[in-house]
Amino acid sequence: MAPPTIRPLALFSLCLTPALLLGGVALAQEPAPAEIVDQEPPVDFPKIKLTQVAKGMTQPLYGTAAPGQPERLYLLEKAGVIKVLELGGPRIRLREQPFLNISKKVSTRSERGLLGLAFAADYVSSGIFYIHYNNLEGDTILARMTVDPADRLRAHSESEEILLQQKQPWANHDGGELCFGPDGMLYLGLGDGGAANDPQNNGQKPGSLLGKILRLNVSGGVGSPYTVPEDNPFVGDNDFRPEIWSWGLRNPWRFSFDRETGDLWIGDVGQNKWEEVNFAPASSMGGENYGWRVREAAHLFNNKDPKPDVPLIDPIFEYRQGGPLNARSVTGGYVYRGSKIPGLHGWYVFGDYVSGQIWALKQENGELIDEVDLTPMLAGKSDRGAVPSLASFAEDAGGELYVMSLSDGTVYRIDADR
Repeated sequence: MAPPTIRPLALFSLCLTPALLLGGVALAQEPAPAEIVDQEPPVDFPKIKLTQVAKGMTQPLYGTAAPGQPERLYLLEKAGVIKVLELGGPRIRLREQPFLNISKKVSTRSERGLLGLAFAADYVSSGIFYIHYNNLEGDTILARMTVDPADRLRAHSESEEILLQQKQPWANHDGGELCFGPDGMLYLGLGDGGAANDPQNNGQKPGSLLGKILRLNVSGGVGSPYTVPEDNPFVGDNDFRPEIWSWGLRNPWRFSFDRETGDLWIGDVGQNKWEEVNFAPASSMGGENYGWRVREAAHLFNNKDPKPDVPLIDPIFEYRQGGPLNARSVTGGYVYRGSKIPGLHGWYVFGDYVSGQIWALKQENGELIDEVDLTPMLAGKSDRGAVPSLASFAEDAGGELYVMSLSDGTVYRIDADR
């Protein structure tokens, strides 16, 4: 079996032939299911379009807003640079002076780079923010930094405090998402360590931080280490690292909390056949096992792995790799809570890195009730995906959504098409 085609600069899904890196582990065989969702929008679904708001960036792959700065969006470049997109004023513009440049200490090999950014809730007064990147040895670094007191639009480059350092056995599957939850805790997503087929079985290894979402308390501020929240699900269980919130993930490339409900949505990149979106309600107490590598999405993957003695959580949505545009690497997004497109309110918008397609899902009580392919609407007359190399979505302070292309350095906003 030949390896599937991987587009240049593919960050997230190195779907190598299983035998290449796992010595021929037996994989489950199953009949070929239906292809990817292509449902037409409901009659009352809003007409939307993509509006270019920035261009000329170098491999942008994340964006987020800072509390107290409603007219700015902070954009990450893979090589270790954070730039500021000014949304106010007569026109949107990208500031020439970067907010942060740590490129000299960042590895960009394969899926490594500057992957995550999160601002403290009291950022206006404290100037504290957090970053997630790979150092030159490839280790995952979670660090706290502060802004320059003399220039609030520049980070204090010497302020870095390393809070967590995790060895990475391979150069892919480093996860990337870093965000504060509605509970004020800091959540960090890490992939399974890379290669293919999770050869170390980190997704199901309770003593490893890899293949997990972590939940940390960083409220101590400058000079303080993180602590483990007492209500984390595995506190007191000697088999588990207490930082773990959920497990059984392959490469959670972007997750987000619904800013209105607190529900958690996770895009988890698949291996050979399936891409998945996972959902956890705001009432969750953590501990969910999403199944990798016993399963890929809801489908048996590794016949030789014993079934865990806990229930495995089915994805709320999955799609088969392939289709006319070669979808094979999910990019998690956000539930739209902006004000400019009322008809999109409550829809979870996400996409696929390789194909550039964009979809929307609607759920009630944790059950999927509707799904829509937005690609034809957003791609216009093109017979390709809406956004090439769709690396990430972003949400500004008002809940409006943005999409960024890793390959052509363009950032778009999703707007109403009146």
